[in-house]
Amino acid sequence: MFKKRFLLALALAGMTGLSFGNLNTISGLFSTQATTATVACTGGGSESFSNLGSSSSSYSTRVWTGDNGVEWTATDARTDQDLNGDAIAVRSGSLKNTSIVSDGVGTINFDYARVFSGNSTLQLFVNGVQYGADITVSSTSATTFTQVVNVSGDVVIELINSGGKRTIIDDLSWDCYSAPTVPCAAPVAATSATSSNVTATSADISVVGATADTYLVVSSASATLSAGPVDATEYAVNDNIGGGQVVYVGTDANFTLSNLTEDTDYNLFVYPNNNVDCTGGPLYTATSTDLTVSTPVAPCIGANETFSNFGQLLMLELTKTLMVTLSLLEQVLYLTMLLLLVVLVHFLSTTLEYFLTTLFLKYL
Repeated sequence: MFKKRFLLALALAGMTGLSFGNLNTISGLFSTQATTATVACTGGGSESFSNLGSSSSSYSTRVWTGDNGVEWTATDARTDQDLNGDAIAVRSGSLKNTSIVSDGVGTINFDYARVFSGNSTLQLFVNGVQYGADITVSSTSATTFTQVVNVSGDVVIELINSGGKRTIIDDLSWDCYSAPTVPCAAPVAATSATSSNVTATSADISVVGATADTYLVVSSASATLSAGPVDATEYAVNDNIGGGQVVYVGTDANFTLSNLTEDTDYNLFVYPNNNVDCTGGPLYTATSTDLTVSTPVAPCIGANETFSNFGQLLMLELTKTLMVTLSLLEQVLYLTMLLLLVVLVHFLSTTLEYFLTTLFLKYL
């Protein structure tokens, strides 16, 4: 670990003259820090997490300056876990560059692994759009994830971990990408969209027949939208379009909608679009592919009552009531009588048991 930090620091200091910041633990900074700094993508970029500073097992917001002078923020994160060397461990939080990378990003690579117990879900977002399918983090060994994004201009990379379990991330890297000059063409509209595994809170959606760079899905309580998405306009989840709300933006034609409400009809409008290796995108299909998802009522979770504590509770309530209403002398007398009653019951039960045993043995 020390060797990795030393060699990286020596190389960068000698080649670029960059200085290294230390990680700080700052509560709430993630939501208030402005992302104004810009770092040019020259020959690609990387983050080895060698500048995290001292290790800590507590979960909090971490801010540091990493490789190539790029600033990073990790929320709900700890710094005492290693993968290929120093790494960041994220629970229910995210890892995000807070200084913008300019000149585009082509392919993104990083290593990840599960730490401690339980699986989690990891997602890659670039400029608010998910690229690739959800990653189920289940192995404790390092696994490399590679995704072509080909996004030109200013770029913010974000890895979001969910599920309440911990994921280690290490050796994040990317290469540069310049916008092409070929204009975008609208994809062929999907032939259908289907739902499966519908529960009270989630549903799996599959878009059939379309080959597109990205899929935009709008949900509405109405059976129609007053307007569709506008070409050359990028949308993010929760944006409003035509009286509906965007619920999915991603490159995977098979995805899961979560956080749904039970016993509710969702009218979904799917717009495939092209925006990779072309100009003027995203270019959306002129018409949407529609489907309705109806969530069922959440199942009732049963319970039972054996009334096994009824006698004890009745005696306890009676005692509490009497203790409030009686005087001190009366309380002492009551407790004495209660104690004598307990002794008497115990004596009678023991005597009866002895008598029955003797009688049984006599006539056996």
